Amino acid sequence: MLIREWGLHARTPREGNGRLHYPERLAFAPDGSFVVIAEPFEDRCQVFAAARPGEEEAPRPTQEVDVRTHFGTRLALDGDLLIIPEPENHTVDVFDLRGDVPVLVTQFGERGNRFGQLLRASGVTVDAARGRVVVSDLANGRLQVFELQREPDGEIRFDPRMSRFVRAFTIDPTAPPFTRAKWPIEPNGLRRDRAGNLLAVDPRNAGVFVLDQDLDPLIAYGTHGGGPRELREPTDITMNAAGNGYFIVDAGNHRIVHIDRRGGLQQLFGRAGTGPGEFIRPYGIAAGVDGFVYVTDVGAHRVVKFDEAGRFVKAWGEKGTGDGQFWKPTGIEQDQEGRLIVLD
Repeated sequence: MLIREWGLHARTPREGNGRLHYPERLAFAPDGSFVVIAEPFEDRCQVFAAARPGEEEAPRPTQEVDVRTHFGTRLALDGDLLIIPEPENHTVDVFDLRGDVPVLVTQFGERGNRFGQLLRASGVTVDAARGRVVVSDLANGRLQVFELQREPDGEIRFDPRMSRFVRAFTIDPTAPPFTRAKWPIEPNGLRRDRAGNLLAVDPRNAGVFVLDQDLDPLIAYGTHGGGPRELREPTDITMNAAGNGYFIVDAGNHRIVHIDRRGGLQQLFGRAGTGPGEFIRPYGIAAGVDGFVYVTDVGAHRVVKFDEAGRFVKAWGEKGTGDGQFWKPTGIEQDQEGRLIVLD
């Protein structure tokens, strides 16, 4: 039976004093007199103790109408469409980029396990020409495909009926080429290559795979480890400028892996550290537009730029909440005009 509950969701970033923001670990004192709760997102711990006689107890959790929702860690960009999942609401936001600022034009999904519903929406990719969005529905262990029915040159306005569910797809971990997987496949970090194939990373199984346009498997790459052809928590993938290979973010090994379209290793670059070309925790990657490779570093609160040969070019950003500063940046995309969009 429930003995005690406490804490409220933080309404704004950096808010504390008992409000919690993505707590992940806790530890109790041996005598049970206090508990320490770790919040990695805020780089902090908070200590809670039982109220003494006469002290006011911590507020009981209640739903607040002004609690803000948050974007997830992924985004997708193609043509005039920007797509961002909201895992807390189990929805996907669709923005139109034709104006001076992105405009929300529709939102789809809801919490659940039926077709068209989502649980922990994460990776996403979009084909603007076909009006097709693929979402990784992680907690339900599947990919879901949605179609956007819109007029590309029409009025920019919100239309709640713009999207419709098309199909859902579950990857069989016992079927080739996934037979090495030790856990259920969790496709994430979705991207499309120039042939329309779907690229995905699977951090739990330390693998990368490619599906064709019908979502049938083509190749799988990676086993768990620190060797040259191994991965330790891949978090993102994208195609190179020539269209003949892929860049993979291997967060666990603090590096970028460059492979050809058949899975052959081309090069490795990056290492652990805070110096030029080094990472504390790399996460998102964008490449293939201007011939450079851009990687977000969650741990260093910055973006690191390389050329496609793996040579360091520059890094920028610092920890903070002002314009041009970052707080654990994750997803990154580059549009055809060369502008970078970073999910902060």
